[in-house]
Amino acid sequence: MNSRVILFCALFVSLLFLFASQASATINTTLVSEDFSEGYIPPGDWSSYSVNNGYGYSYWSGNGAGGYNGSWVFDIWNCNYDYIYSPTLDLTAYNANTDKVTVEFDVYMEYNGNDLSNVSWNGEGGAQFQVYPDDGNSGDFGFFNNPTMLDLSYTSDYFTFDNTGSYEQLYDPDVSASSWRHYKLNVPSSYIGSTFRAVFFAQAYWNCSGGNVAIDNVVITAVQPQNIAYAPGNIDFGSVIIGQQSSQQCITITNPTIAPVPISSLSIGGLNPSDFVIVGETPTSIEPESSVNVCVEFVPTINGPRSAKLIVNNGSDNYPNISVNLTGIGLAPLITLIPVGPHNTTTKMFFQTRTTLGDTLEQSVLVENTGAGSLVVSPATQNIVGNNPGEYRVSHLPQPIPAGMIDTLRVQYIPTMEGFHDATLNIVSNAINGTQTLTLGAVGVIPKITVSPNPLRFDSTAVGDSVCAQLTITNPGSDTLIIKNQVITSTEGDFIFGLLTPELAIIPPDKTRIITVCFKPKQAGSREADLELITNIPKTFENVRRDTGRVSVTITGTGVPYGKLAISASGGSLLDSTIIGTQICQNDTIWNTGSADLTVKSLVFSGAQATEFAISGVTTPLIVKAKSYVAFKLCATPSARGLRLGTLTATAVTNEKIISAAIPVQVFGELVCASLSPNGTPLFDSVKVLKSTDSTLCVTVTNCGDVPAIYSAHISDVTYYSVTPASSPTVAPGQTTMFCIRFSPTASGELDSKLTVSSPNVSDMSLNLQGIGACANIQAPSVTVPTVNAGGHARFTVTINNTGNYTWNLGNPIIAQPDSAYWIVPPVAASIPPNGNIQLTIGYDPTKTSHTYSANLSFQGSGPCSETNPEITWTQTTGTQGVPMQTTESGFSLEQNYPNPTSGLTNFSFTMPKEAEVKVTLNSISGAMLKTLIEGRLSEGSHLVSFDASEFASGTYLYVLESEGVRLSRILVLSR
Repeated sequence: MNSRVILFCALFVSLLFLFASQASATINTTLVSEDFSEGYIPPGDWSSYSVNNGYGYSYWSGNGAGGYNGSWVFDIWNCNYDYIYSPTLDLTAYNANTDKVTVEFDVYMEYNGNDLSNVSWNGEGGAQFQVYPDDGNSGDFGFFNNPTMLDLSYTSDYFTFDNTGSYEQLYDPDVSASSWRHYKLNVPSSYIGSTFRAVFFAQAYWNCSGGNVAIDNVVITAVQPQNIAYAPGNIDFGSVIIGQQSSQQCITITNPTIAPVPISSLSIGGLNPSDFVIVGETPTSIEPESSVNVCVEFVPTINGPRSAKLIVNNGSDNYPNISVNLTGIGLAPLITLIPVGPHNTTTKMFFQTRTTLGDTLEQSVLVENTGAGSLVVSPATQNIVGNNPGEYRVSHLPQPIPAGMIDTLRVQYIPTMEGFHDATLNIVSNAINGTQTLTLGAVGVIPKITVSPNPLRFDSTAVGDSVCAQLTITNPGSDTLIIKNQVITSTEGDFIFGLLTPELAIIPPDKTRIITVCFKPKQAGSREADLELITNIPKTFENVRRDTGRVSVTITGTGVPYGKLAISASGGSLLDSTIIGTQICQNDTIWNTGSADLTVKSLVFSGAQATEFAISGVTTPLIVKAKSYVAFKLCATPSARGLRLGTLTATAVTNEKIISAAIPVQVFGELVCASLSPNGTPLFDSVKVLKSTDSTLCVTVTNCGDVPAIYSAHISDVTYYSVTPASSPTVAPGQTTMFCIRFSPTASGELDSKLTVSSPNVSDMSLNLQGIGACANIQAPSVTVPTVNAGGHARFTVTINNTGNYTWNLGNPIIAQPDSAYWIVPPVAASIPPNGNIQLTIGYDPTKTSHTYSANLSFQGSGPCSETNPEITWTQTTGTQGVPMQTTESGFSLEQNYPNPTSGLTNFSFTMPKEAEVKVTLNSISGAMLKTLIEGRLSEGSHLVSFDASEFASGTYLYVLESEGVRLSRILVLSR
């Protein structure tokens, strides 16, 4: 057999199986089944027109389709018609979209309208047969308004006829199989979901000779597909942590039909079938009008979106292979540890930490979920393992931590043993990165105490004396020791205990503290006391815990009678201050406050300045009776400034016991000291003071010593100098006083003297005085006046020398003269410096012939000081001839006034070669200026001057022009 045949056979078998499965899934419900096996009237709920109305004629026949079980015959050959109704059926329970109703029956016709041999040639006509649907409410003949389900009236659908041609078949149909035809008709969908009955109608056709019609084996069947419903079509499990199970979700499959639907298989397919699990009961069928659930859980194994399909193979018509989409997201929480504290890491806790036994130390680590989903820390985390798990416990376990959030895991360390304790904390969670391990390593510490010496024994001690010893408290443990309390018991109070301050009562490991215990016996004999130290050392961890934190120390001593040596300084150990090299003494005493005599063997000074101290009034050896004293003098002679120190030690013997007493001795050496400021540079050095005036400068005396002092001042030469005050008030150490020196020169030049300041015990302090008397010395020069005829003009200079040491201010130079011929030509210097000179230019303008002109030059307001008279005089006589007055020079010209003589109003003009400063004045004939007519800066060219001279007396006057060293003049005659 070849492969094609095999393949065809396999395909054919598969198709047969498919058709068989589909057929078996359909529900067929017989609503009407009638074979007309008996009865002469319509059976059951059937009815016929002939019976109900009497018009037609139909009846029951014993012959039926293929046998003799009966049929229903329509006798219509003689132009009759008739119809019969099936029972009215309620189809409201059926769905027109999915269900169908069929009408099956067998029909017999003697001949029909297409029997051409009878119709066309013999004229016999034929029969009509029709099947109508009806809702049972249309009444007689109402069905004709409905569409036919089958019409065999004029069609060739009916091919097989009664071939016998025998009229015997009119009443009993032929039973031959070839004479019957079988029809299966579908009821229109408009009647499904409502009411329905089938109407079988027959009537004779043409010439009323159509043969009879019979029906048999009528079956009305409701055909329902076995449809199911399911929901939902998709299941989304959302986000689920990897390794955990989601809550189960189910699909519900409903069978609304009346027959069970088998479920052949349930499975998970698709992309990620291993992440989804079918749970619960597995149904094998769906019972009629009931439902089943198929449930699935999501158990993600990988982070991210996951998908699969739930496949349900079943025997339904509409969903034989249900496929439901399954989706979910696998969440992978990721655990991250964040250390807390400076020494912890992501793998270590409690390192570099110490805790006292019995105390509790808690540390934390932050647990962060840096992945997706909820991070769950397992209670198994509380199981600490390793070498010392019992020393640790988890005090707080994080609650489920959402993604991106943080919680705290806290661990407590409660040591019960001293030393290093290591353990391991495994943080178990559902994190994808697994278990996190933390190494725990803390140190249990405990304080300890040793006291040495214990017991503490004092040697024999004189009654009333006090001797001290030290108890050394050491902490050899690993934690800080705290002395909480000191309890002292003593019957007589012969012992004095030093108490530790709160700070010193805290003793770190390997450190010590000292408690001073003093024994001062109040009476002779053995004395005893106990010191109990209560500490922070915890009780032992034995079943019966012992208190090892209390330590007792026994202290004993013996009191014996002895003399007791003491030195008492009446003024204290510090003697009064004294000046260096001066001795000072005070009265002191040596005491024996004991109960036995003592002999002082020596009194010795020691220390760096021991030689500066001495004792007088006693010599050694010296017996001092019990409860008595001996007086002596303590003296000191300081050799230097400041505190001088020593120690006086007395050594004595009492009852064969050597004892000593010492006191510090001190004296302050006082320094006597003074300083003068300024010092070195002479006072008034290079300072010029005008003769007949004065200047005062002061010096400061500072008491740089330790003793108050009074200072006096003296000047060697008082011709030019004086000092105040002559004596100072008392000046305290570190304070100052002041002496002021007045310099009053009556001569010029350097004038010297000396200041001396004195005080007891201080070397004299001297300062030179070198002031300078200042004054000008103006030397009157010889003056040579040029010879000029009347009306002429000349100039000459006068040189004035200052041979003094001070600048001389000229003030206002004035020429005093009986006639006006001389005048001072500007400019004039303001002053003459020391050893300097100036030159004055004098203008000479005589107006008379053979006349002697005299002059005296003086300086009003000059000074401020001059050694000599600064007045200067000269004379000059003019010739016998006159010269015209100068009216032009260097381009300047001065014109004659008009009118001249004038009684008052007059005018004149002058010309300037360039713009310049100019001054025009009216002067007396002797040269004295009477009135300024023009003064200021004028432009180049001719200028007119008009003025009224009537205010002056009749006589001869000069009007003068002066500009840039040019002097022009003309005579004006006033006649009134």
